[in-house]
Parts: sequence; structure tokens; C-alpha cells
Amino acid sequence: MTSGTLQIDATQAATFATGSDTIAVTNLQAGVSVTINQDIAAGTNDYLLTLALETATGDEDALTVNLTEADGGNQAINDVTMTAIEALTLNVTADTSNDTIDTVTLSDLSADDLETLTIVSEEDIAVVFTESDALKTVDATGAVRGLDIDISGSDDTGVTVLLGDAAVITAVIDINLVSTDLVADVIKVGANKVGAVTITDFTAGNSVTADKIDLSAYGVTGLSDLSLTEAGGDTTVEITGDANFGSIVLDTVAVATLVSDNFIFA
Repeated sequence: MTSGTLQIDATQAATFATGSDTIAVTNLQAGVSVTINQDIAAGTNDYLLTLALETATGDEDALTVNLTEADGGNQAINDVTMTAIEALTLNVTADTSNDTIDTVTLSDLSADDLETLTIVSEEDIAVVFTESDALKTVDATGAVRGLDIDISGSDDTGVTVLLGDAAVITAVIDINLVSTDLVADVIKVGANKVGAVTITDFTAGNSVTADKIDLSAYGVTGLSDLSLTEAGGDTTVEITGDANFGSIVLDTVAVATLVSDNFIFA
């Protein structure tokens, strides 16, 4: 397929060549899966994606998008617009020929109704929300490579980001939280390796809108179980005596501003 607009339904796989393309997936039924097979050479393929359900059911309107097959290339998905979709699962895997995607980038993601984003990825992935005021949960426990999540566009509600159940210690995870101090965000890490995590726009302190890191899965019971070190204006959070945990860096957050209320303990 050459550059242009591709209209597909919920069961059709779209394969197209490198270029600037628009894919419109509309009239979807809730609960279906859309597979986009991107067979490209090494490099970056850049395209627009529109996803829309046929009607809102009143229940949780869910959709799964599968991205696969890139021959070592990158997928850049810009201007992602979703309508009447409350739960989206993004599944990034190798195809049956073991062709892999180096990096997937979803930028300018606009989804007024989206409440839950689930990421299952064997590859590096970046997701940037520009408008998603209903967003409540980003479940990235299925991401096993590098991860970059920017939820700074979700400025009307607090967001919980779930990490760590499948991350390896070498994973690089960057999270840009809601910049306003009017809402509280929660970063919850699972019981396995959290990797190397950097959090931007973390709101410290004991106000009701302060952000929190949920460490309850690790059995820590208080600040005394943590190692908090400050360097260059950033604070690194580690669990004392747990070399498997990894580290969480709070960008431009001073140790002195952190209190127990910024953590959820067991």
C-alpha cells in the first residue's frame, strides 16, 4: 500500500509500506481486537491512527490493538485519536517469523473517554497523552523492555501507574506525571524487579494532592526501610538491603520534602 488512508474493520490486518499513512479503524464493537501488521525495513514508519467504537454501550467499552512485524524497524504512531473507548490494551510482540519492533512511539494520544491503558510489550515503548481527562490507570506490568509514559496531559484526575511485575533490572522506565499539584498520582511497583525508573513532576509533601509510590508488594513498612539519597537536586529511592529492587529517581525532588505520605507501605 502506498501512502494514504486505509479504512479497516475490527478483524482485518493492515499491512502497508513505509511512508506517512492514515489508518482509520471505525465502527468497532466493544471487546474486539485490531491487528496492525507493519512489515517494514529497519527505520521508522510514521502514521496516524484513529480508533472509534460503533457506539458506547454504557459498560466498559474495551479494545485491543496488536502491533507486530517490523523487521527491526520502529513504529511511530502520531495523533492517536480514540472515541468512546474506555479500556485499551496495546500488545506489542514479534510476529510468527520473529520479526521484531525496535521501538513503538504513540504520541499526541487524545482519548477523552479512556480510563484504563494496559501495555503488554516485548519492545521499547513510549506513550504520550495530550488529552485524556478520564484516565485512571496505566497498567504497564506487562512491559518487559524500556518504557516511557507521559501522562502530563491528564490534568483533571489522578492516575495510577502499575509497574514492575515483568520488568527486568536493566529496563529504563521514564514516567512524566501530571504536572499540576491539584491531583494525586500513584506509582505502584510489583514484587519483582522494578528496574531503573525516573519520575518527573512528582509532588512531594503531605497534602491530599501529593503523589505516592506504592511499595506494599515489597513488604516495606516505613521510611526506615528505604534508602533515600540526593544528588544534583534529584532523589534516588531504593529499598535497603534489596539489590534486586533497582532504583526510582525522583527528578528535582529534594530528600527533605519527602514524607511517609509519599509512600504506600505494607
